[in-house]
Amino acid sequence: MEKALDARLGEIAWELSGLAVAVLRGGEVSYEGYFGRRFIDPDNPEHGQPIDRHTKFRVASISKTVAAIGAMALVDRGLIDLDCDISDYLGFKLRNPHWPDHPITAAMLLSHTSSLRDASGYSLGLGHRLEEFFLPGSEAYDEGRHFADRGPGSYYSYANLGYGVLATAMEKASGERFDLYMLRHVLKPLGIDGSHNVLLLSNEGFADLAALYRKGSDEETWEPDGPWRAQVDDYR
Repeated sequence: MEKALDARLGEIAWELSGLAVAVLRGGEVSYEGYFGRRFIDPDNPEHGQPIDRHTKFRVASISKTVAAIGAMALVDRGLIDLDCDISDYLGFKLRNPHWPDHPITAAMLLSHTSSLRDASGYSLGLGHRLEEFFLPGSEAYDEGRHFADRGPGSYYSYANLGYGVLATAMEKASGERFDLYMLRHVLKPLGIDGSHNVLLLSNEGFADLAALYRKGSDEETWEPDGPWRAQVDDYR
């Protein structure tokens, strides 16, 4: 079976820069497979680094699951109330203008039922405040598109912005910067050499980091026959 799985995954990995697979049965790892490269040097292929069991990948929104663990740890400590107005933690009043009398809660942010939407973006550069997303007249307000016309708590719609709001509330409640809080109270106690901030990885973890690649001559189009281009985490 392992040979057949190796062969099939090898076919899939042919179109990917790298792939790591683990199969669990009864709580035990029954299969591990590693394919491709975590670092690609198009000019000197021999300098490439292979994927192995220590390789670390950027996991994108899978990090929301981990952030939820951190949020619930604050709930257990009595520092966040799941059903209280999240405005109490943010330092500014957050309301969907279509539903001004309906508070948005931590429970709604966790479950993507807050009525917040990503609109044209959900991150701001240094020197900007989260509040700008919700202030009429600001560039980040995007004509109010961050708010749905359905009330808070009434409808599920996936929103990255909601977790940015939640992380900000977690900082206020814990008195710690979000990435440092998560490292100290969730990742390190679990023995995980990971981080929401790549600069907080151990030296070994940083060395094992995989760059995120796409194929093509630019960052917008996918070209199957084009060169591999690093999009993020190419620190070599």
